[in-house]
Amino acid sequence: MRHKHDVKYDYDAEYKIGRAKVYIVSPETVLGRKMTDEEIKMVLEDVSKNQSRIYESIALKKQKEKDNI
Repeated sequence: MRHKHDVKYDYDAEYKIGRAKVYIVSPETVLGRKMTDEEIKMVLEDVSKNQSRIYESIALKKQKEKDNI
């Protein structure tokens, strides 16, 4: 069984964030076409939700550290 992460693409950029590697892949490489406006909107909404969760997680961690001091 193949997992999503087993698929290999030529990537446009690679970043290392902590212990994770992040590969930036053009959607055109994956889809074989340009993204629709609806697809772009969905991606941006997903990024926004993830960003909010990250900020919330950081704020909670800082609050816990502050409370333990």
